[in-house]
Amino acid sequence: MVGLVTEATSFYAEAGGQVADLGTITTADGASFTVEDVKKVGPYVLHVGSVSAGSFAKDAVVTLTVDYARRALIAKNNS
Repeated sequence: MVGLVTEATSFYAEAGGQVADLGTITTADGASFTVEDVKKVGPYVLHVGSVSAGSFAKDAVVTLTVDYARRALIAKNNS
């Protein structure tokens, strides 16, 4: 397991009894990171998971993709 911090994120972090989002973070050159957990660490949002292809470098341009179908199912259980 490794963690990635991005400048901004569309992922919800685990908090207040709500579970974190899952999804992927990718780069244009084919690197892929599977997000298995998201945690708030001080002022940062840490995407926890594993690199499934390629590698990531500081200041790389990334695309964040949340599993919105899963989020919709979970949101039904939150007030």
